[in-house]
Formats: sequence, C-alpha cells, structure tokens
Amino acid sequence: DEVEGVGLSIGCLVGQGDRLALDGDAPFPFYIHVVEHLVLHFPLVHQMGFFDEAVGKRRFPMVDMGDDTEIPDEFLFVHGSTLQENALLRNYALKMSIGRRIVSTTMTRFKDLPRNARTCIAMEPFWAFFGPMVVYYMPLYQRQLGLSEVQMGLVNSVNIAAGLFFYSLASPITNRFGRRNTSMWFDFIAWSLSMILWALSKSLVWFILAGVTNAVVRIVIVSWNLLISEDANDEQRSTVFGLINIIGTFGGLTTLLGGMIIARFGIDPAMRAIFWVGAVIFTVTFILRFFGTSETKAGLYIQEKSRAEPFLRLVIQQIPKAGHALRDPFFRRMTGIYIIANAVISIDFFRILYLKDIKGLSSFTVSALPALSALASMVIFFIILPRQKATKNREHLANAFLACLIAQLLFIVMPKASIFSAILIFPTLQASYALLLTFRDTLFMNGTDPEQKSDRFSLVQALMMLFSIPVGWLAGLLYSAAPQLPFILAVLLYAIGYALARGLHGSEPQRG
Repeated sequence: DEVEGVGLSIGCLVGQGDRLALDGDAPFPFYIHVVEHLVLHFPLVHQMGFFDEAVGKRRFPMVDMGDDTEIPDEFLFVHGSTLQENALLRNYALKMSIGRRIVSTTMTRFKDLPRNARTCIAMEPFWAFFGPMVVYYMPLYQRQLGLSEVQMGLVNSVNIAAGLFFYSLASPITNRFGRRNTSMWFDFIAWSLSMILWALSKSLVWFILAGVTNAVVRIVIVSWNLLISEDANDEQRSTVFGLINIIGTFGGLTTLLGGMIIARFGIDPAMRAIFWVGAVIFTVTFILRFFGTSETKAGLYIQEKSRAEPFLRLVIQQIPKAGHALRDPFFRRMTGIYIIANAVISIDFFRILYLKDIKGLSSFTVSALPALSALASMVIFFIILPRQKATKNREHLANAFLACLIAQLLFIVMPKASIFSAILIFPTLQASYALLLTFRDTLFMNGTDPEQKSDRFSLVQALMMLFSIPVGWLAGLLYSAAPQLPFILAVLLYAIGYALARGLHGSEPQRG
C-alpha cells in the first residue's frame, strides 16, 4: 500500500520507446487506464506524493509489459518526437545504464577488498598526480639542463644498478620491519627526498644522486605489493592490481596539466615547482597510508619468525632460496616476463622525444596523449577486464603482449605529424601495457606460495634489474644512432614475452 519513490530511476534515464502508444502484446487491457505522461514531472520536484495520486487515479507510466526480460523505461523517451529520435535516445540510455552498472560493480568490488588494499588504492591518486608527470617530462628537464641522450641513458642505468642492490635487501628488510613500516620509511627516501634533489639539480651529478635515492623504491615495490595484496584472495587480486594500474594511467591527465604549466612558465621553473609541491604531497600521502593500514597476517607471522635472526643471515639465506626458485619453470618464465616489461620502460623513456623530434607533434599534442591513454584504459579495465576469467590469466597475459607488439609496430610506422594516428596508437599501446602489468602481477602473486612471496618477488625484481642495467644506456645509444631502433628492440622484446606467456601453460605450481 506504499508507493516507492522513483526519483533515482527517473534520474537514471529509464524510458519507453513507444511513448504514449500501447503495446499490442500487453498482458492485460491497459487501454482502460489513463497513461500518465511524465514529461512535466521531474525528480526532486514531483516525488512520492505525485505518484500516490497517479495510482489513485488509475494512471500509470507507460511500460513495456510484453517481455519480462526487459527493463521498463519510464522517462527518457517521453521527451522524444519521432521513433528515430527515440532510437538514438534509447542507445544513449543503454550506454548510461552500462556506465551505472560498471560504476556499481567497481564500487562493490572495492568495498569487498581488505582494508589495506582499500587504503592503498585510495591513496594512489596522490602519487599518480605527480609520478607520471615527473617521469614523462624528465627527459625534457634533463635536456634543458644540458644532458645528452647518452647521459640520460647513463642516469637510467645507474638507477637500475642501484635498484639491483636495494632489491637484494628488500626481502630481509620487509620481513624484519614489516610491510607497513617498510613502505612508509623507504617511500620517504625514494620519493620525498628524490623530489627535493631533482628540484635542486644543476648537473649530471645531481641527477645521478637523485637516481640512487629514487632506486630505494625497489624496496618499497616489494613491501607495498605485499601490503596491498597479501590479505586479498586470488579473485580479488586482479581487481586490486587492475584498479592500481588504471589509477596510474589516469596520471596521464596530469601530464596535460603539466604541459600547460610548462608552456606558460618554461620547463625549468615549472618542473622545479612540481618537484617541491610533489615532495610535500608525497610526504603527507605516506603518513595517511601508514595510519590507514595494518600489518598483513602473513607479514606478522614472518616478522615474528625472523625477529630473532641476525639481519646479515637473512640476507645470506636468500642465496639457497634463490637456487630453489630458479629450478621452478614457472618462476623462470615469470622472471623473463618481468625482465621484458621493465626493459620496455627504459626504452619508452625516449618516446616523448621521438614524438616531438621525429614525428613532429606539438608540445600540446604530446601532453594530451597520456590523458587519452587514461580514457582507453577505462574501457579496458571497467569493461573488458571484469569479463575475463581469473583462471585464464596466462592467456590474457599472452594476448596483452600481442596487443603491445602490434601497437608498438604501428607507433614506429605511423605517419609524420599525424595527430589522428598518434591519438589512435599511443593510447592503445599505453592501455595494453597497463593490462599486461595487471595480468603479470596477478599471475605471479596467485602462483606463489604465501611464505615465499617476499623472497621470490624480491628475487624476480632483482633479476629483472640485473638484466635491465644496460638497457637504459643501450636505448640512449640506439636512439642517437637512429631514433627508430629502440622501439624496434621493444617489438622484439614483446614477441619474446608473448612466447614466454604462452609457455606458462601447465607450469604454474600448486601452492601449499
């Protein structure tokens, strides 16, 4: 005997294509009732009282009663004038309905995640605002201060070499001090301190020093990935890493803002201001994340287990554990995949120079491309990813490698000064790579025993850095010789990654 308010339903654009006409297959004689035209009634203006009156007068909003699998539409199409207009509006309403379902599903999945995952995901936009901007415009900043392409590659290689050293300490530090404490204190060094050094940089030496401090992030990569994923189950991890990666791609929107700031004030003063502000924001973010998380269950167990062990012994114990891991076919193939994915990052460092110097795109266009990449990633992570089965992560990873390969080829051969080609190819490549990282990390975490995750994740990252040390220098050398060469190398690496991912079938270990 109550009439439920339908303000939300009306506001969500629910409509009926036939407007005031009656359906011929109505299950009861609708024509004896007056059909209430809703064109003059709106949410928050005419609420439940109006509909009480409508029902009392035997008035009904027009609904399609002929198919019980359809959702009646009660608002949108009462404004239309023709069937053709209604068809267009119906398509729009369908898209809106899909969008609502996507947002609703995403929020439901987010709420179901463990507290640590929710907090880390909620804090990630603060890093994503500055991190991608810094990485994207760093080559221009370094060139402005007089560094050559080879010197830029040298800085990258120093960063990788230092990262290799810090990876050898990542597991012992993470196990001794806990995922939560390690993530906060070493993030201060890796990002807050590095941003200050970049803001003060005047020469190659400053960039090398900042490259070393930023390499401390390799410790945080281990601790933070465990903090965000250890308490999640296998099905939740694709959601965790998917949301993290899409937030990272939304950082592309900030590169557009960064480009506008640089165009207004110049590369040098603009980047120094970004570094100073970023240092403050990062520091606040790390503190908020610390108070919003707790140590993981596995972390508490391992921390208590390793508390009595001397720290040096924890470091040395990694050697026999590494030997055992390297005998595992799944671990070996995943190591190759991590090496390839990281090597491509060093190559892509020169992508912005390639777009400006070789393809002749304007600074504004180059700044806008990451923003478009964020939109492409939305399509993948909110529409495509939820439809993928977690049991087929190996196939999804192989397909992501293939998509990156094709997009990278198109990136090399795209016409000069073609904005349309850049808008089509660049976001596709970026979104495909983000998808590759999601399936890579999900597959590794799901396929590794909980007690071995810190050791093996640290080891795979260390091996990744070891084999990637010369890539930054090599990419700079190849770019100096011929700008297309580094990206041709990336195509070959994607092809190898595709083969490795396909070979993962049947090699994932059973966890105990």
